Amino acid sequence: MDDNAIHLHVKQWYAWAPGVEDVDQWRRWADGSLMFAIDAVPALPFIKPMLRRRLSQLSKMAVKAAFECLNKESNDFIADRTVFCSRHGELTRTVGLLEALASGDELSPTGFSLSVHNAASGLYSIARGDTAPSVSIAAGRDTLIEGVREAAMLLAESGINTVLVVVADEPLPSYLLQYADEKQGPFALAILLSKADVGKGCSFTALYDQQQDVDSKEPQSLEFIRFMLSGSNSVVMSGARCDWQWQQNVEMQNV
Repeated sequence: MDDNAIHLHVKQWYAWAPGVEDVDQWRRWADGSLMFAIDAVPALPFIKPMLRRRLSQLSKMAVKAAFECLNKESNDFIADRTVFCSRHGELTRTVGLLEALASGDELSPTGFSLSVHNAASGLYSIARGDTAPSVSIAAGRDTLIEGVREAAMLLAESGINTVLVVVADEPLPSYLLQYADEKQGPFALAILLSKADVGKGCSFTALYDQQQDVDSKEPQSLEFIRFMLSGSNSVVMSGARCDWQWQQNVEMQNV
């Protein structure tokens, strides 16, 4: 057992992508028989219409995943802490604001206020009535990993028993695709984590001396979904500076 491994228990997880949201659909996606739909909007019947209108597609995906994951515990369950992660954040909204500036148009005050990286976190907290502290993270290819590492540090604090990690991203605008270093697609993943002893739950370890050379990398969040559905007890995910080995000692296949 690696002394540097971080040990966590995955209590629940939920993922959403256009046309792929229940466990059977995700299994079909994992085996290549189902692709993401071109256009779809998450259903958010639990959000008041006035607030729902303020959510971008990215925020809708993040809030949908967060609510569905927590509702597996109970409809009023709130994690002790939340960590919202996105590699590119509200880039679609931000690009729209920049295009408006370039055209000499006035900026939308609402659009401007919700273009910040913690927009999804704030909108979730309002919708859920969650006043617990929240962290927002962007960490390139390692956005999921760094979100989970942040959760592990929070769980080390006294009185913190559960942390919700939410990752959501959209494809880059067409004229930025040349800079993409991983496959593009809209998705959201929420993971409810708690403490775990060595040899129980999941663990992950940095592999600094054996990085894979992968031409077309999949986002770590989608690799995580494949792993949790595979029944395998180990997988190596590529990262920006090193690879990461994930291991699970108890099979978790709930979406």
